[in-house]
Amino acid sequence: SFMVNEDLSISYGTHNTSRDGRVDQDIDSVQAAYSMGGISIKAQNSKAEGVANTASTTSEKTEINISFAF
Repeated sequence: SFMVNEDLSISYGTHNTSRDGRVDQDIDSVQAAYSMGGISIKAQNSKAEGVANTASTTSEKTEINISFAF
């Protein structure tokens, strides 16, 4: 992860799960968060291959979250 400044951070993560005789599960994820006063915006995108160590299974998810605090 990297703090660009006091309001913006970005990060990247990767995870690999191996099981004997099965397909490896690989997950990559990118996140970003920005805050300004009482407003926060967060976004993330994750991609997975070999979900549950099963061949030909993929998943992709994108989430965006906006929150207000007063």
